[in-house]
Amino acid sequence: MQEKEASVVNPKTIVTAVLVLAISASHYVTAMTDLRPHVVLRELYYLPIILSGLWFGMKGGLGVSGLIVLLYAPMIILNWSDLAAVDLERILECGLFITVGLLTGLLRDREQAKESQRAEQVAALAGTVAHEINSPLFAALSAAQMLEEDLEDQSKEDVGLIIRNLMDIKEQVRKISGIKDVILQDYAGNTQVATLGGEE
Repeated sequence: MQEKEASVVNPKTIVTAVLVLAISASHYVTAMTDLRPHVVLRELYYLPIILSGLWFGMKGGLGVSGLIVLLYAPMIILNWSDLAAVDLERILECGLFITVGLLTGLLRDREQAKESQRAEQVAALAGTVAHEINSPLFAALSAAQMLEEDLEDQSKEDVGLIIRNLMDIKEQVRKISGIKDVILQDYAGNTQVATLGGEE
């Protein structure tokens, strides 16, 4: 089952590949007599570059921008004009492709690292809180269960209620110890409350 899931191509990869190939094909089938469509097509290359940086990080941004430079290079060579202004513009644009891919990917990788660090901190805090609550909870639950055995019927009912409430708290502590992330939801007014997210 896992092998089958691993072989499925990511839809984002397909979108990126289709964009790159469609723009490149349009470049090569458009006549060079009018340069305006080529300028527009060249600028459209930034779309898959930025998307790949945001979706796949630095490796994705650099990989796609590098591929685009390779696909665009023959267009530069075939229409070379002895280093005229248009040639210089195309070469500089290739440098910008790489730069934008690199920077977009770096920003995405940095953001992911922050999210990962935050999730680790939340999990560590949840574990600490659960441990601190569990110790007195276990003692109170044990004492209540021992008391229940020695009391009369009415008192047993009262202690039974205490035990049920302690068991509810125990279940909440179990949930807290499994927290991997915190999801904030709007409450009354401008208040936000945390719900238990990412439990195992």
